[in-house]
Amino acid sequence: MSFARAGNSELPSVNRGHPKPETALSGREAALFGRSRPVLVGVEQTVAGERALWWAAKQARLHRLPLRMVHVYGGQPTAGIGPRRAPVREYPWVDAAEAARRCVERLTAKVEMWMPAVSVDGAAIEGDPVEVLSAESADAAIIVVGSRQLHAYGSFCLGRVGQSVAALSRCPVVVTRGPDTEPADGARVIAGMAPGVDSTEVLEFAFEAASRRGVPLEAVACWTLNPNPERLGGDLLMHMMGLGGEFVTDERSRLRDALALALADWREHYPDVPVVSRVLADRPVPGLVAQATGQHLLVVGTTGQRAVPGSLLGSVSQAVLQHSPCPVAVVRVRRQTENHGSARTAGPFRLRHPGGLGSDPGRRLAP
Repeated sequence: MSFARAGNSELPSVNRGHPKPETALSGREAALFGRSRPVLVGVEQTVAGERALWWAAKQARLHRLPLRMVHVYGGQPTAGIGPRRAPVREYPWVDAAEAARRCVERLTAKVEMWMPAVSVDGAAIEGDPVEVLSAESADAAIIVVGSRQLHAYGSFCLGRVGQSVAALSRCPVVVTRGPDTEPADGARVIAGMAPGVDSTEVLEFAFEAASRRGVPLEAVACWTLNPNPERLGGDLLMHMMGLGGEFVTDERSRLRDALALALADWREHYPDVPVVSRVLADRPVPGLVAQATGQHLLVVGTTGQRAVPGSLLGSVSQAVLQHSPCPVAVVRVRRQTENHGSARTAGPFRLRHPGGLGSDPGRRLAP
């Protein structure tokens, strides 16, 4: 969809896959997204805000959920990442509350025009956008925020609000990135798999997204011989010992087999989703970003532990949010050392069995 033509009465094409017919929520979908929890979207009168609204409305339609729009006004972000600042009024002579109310009304009318079947409501709330959206996420199935992509500054365009909400949200977060147009035929949902981390929630979210869109899923794991070979010379040392090439080939083969084994149960539970697994000889961020080009969605996990000083996200999820060429979903995952109860170990990939998920209709991905 081109957002310069968002006012057209014709509804743009939603996707190029083969989405499921709109039937009642399955037990798994009800557990994953919540029976009555809405798709929450932070809106503003910008191109980025309208793209986020379109993506959220499409998500609500695909999963037959209500849509809630929240426009936060009257303040600057004081919570989350970056220095704290007192809220300020950008234009003190303007009635901010009235302007915010009109903004919500206009965007509500657009959603009703785009997708009449989606139940939508909106609210204009004064305050810190990070605090407001993070609090609203407690009652949401998923939250969608926009990303400003300013070509003059390359790909480092995710604002403080989007990055902080992604870290502090109590439900999965989608940051809309990539081109304005819909993905081409053959586009997939990408699930980023991390050895040593329980990626169950990542797969659960990714499989549901692929199933509802009627598109394939690609599970991607990245592995390198040395996380920083330029500085430590690990590759050179392995080759000097005569182990480099053979060791790398054997390790990639082992990871490929382990990943296929870890996905076996999920293939059975989602027989309608074609699955491809791939082990890349690359570091996680460049590997995932390269695979995400032109795709529907990239799903990554975060343990909620700060890997970068001054940040609220792990280094991989934070960098992917900054560089991804398609929308990114960030979901909470568990560390492999935690007690999972019903867990299946497949070499370096530890996953809970999908049959044990979805029993609680009120369950959310994030704790």
